[in-house]
Amino acid sequence: MKRPGISVKVIAFPFTRCRKAPLQQHPPQITELIERLAKLPGLGRKSATRLSLYILKRPEEEVKALAASLVAVKEEIRFCSVCHDYTDRDPCPRCSDPKRDRSTVCVVETPADLMTIESSGLFRGLYHVLGGVLNPLSGIGPDELNIQSLLDRVGPGTEGDPVAEVLLATGSSPEGESTCSYLSDHLKAKGVTVTKLARGLPAGMDLEFVDGGTLKEALEHRRKIPWPGPPGDPGRYPPPLHPSGLWNLKRAPAPGAIGSP
Repeated sequence: MKRPGISVKVIAFPFTRCRKAPLQQHPPQITELIERLAKLPGLGRKSATRLSLYILKRPEEEVKALAASLVAVKEEIRFCSVCHDYTDRDPCPRCSDPKRDRSTVCVVETPADLMTIESSGLFRGLYHVLGGVLNPLSGIGPDELNIQSLLDRVGPGTEGDPVAEVLLATGSSPEGESTCSYLSDHLKAKGVTVTKLARGLPAGMDLEFVDGGTLKEALEHRRKIPWPGPPGDPGRYPPPLHPSGLWNLKRAPAPGAIGSP
């Protein structure tokens, strides 16, 4: 029922399609540089554009040195025939260094993992780069990795110093764990000691922020805490309980120390 005195008019506006703004035309050299840099991992088109403009601002000598380094890396770097790491001569300096511990071989997935362990300065043995991990769904089997060359380096009948321990430093992904299990079975048949990197709680992290897988590894690989003190020191072993039920942590001073009898 219409109310008297009220009229409604509908006004139709013609629909106009929004046109896209014309693309800004860059010089073809800059466009090609942006497209090539955008193909690098971790770089999108915006990051590639900023990097291209940064390169244009740098001195010509610096840009030519960068281009020469890229060409030299591609032409002169190859894989070591022993450890399969990147090198400019075969064998690589690590494999030919007589000061390194040749009885221990650390197995890693990629050269990037090797660089991480080597930069820590905590390992002085030899390395072996697998070139990836086992992944049947992607068609990566033992023949696609450097596994046979690893088995040839250990066990009886090998040339040079015998390998006593193989440290498996593969990742904690399902593919890394399956690769570690596969290598462990074949290496143990060679009669060598097989170890793997310990996994557990990161330093400085609270338990409430730890995921279940990390917590499971920490519980399974827990270690016994030794009582402080040098070997042979009576204070190395837990003292008897105090009558109050608490440990009597007061230790006798060492012989010759201030306050000693």
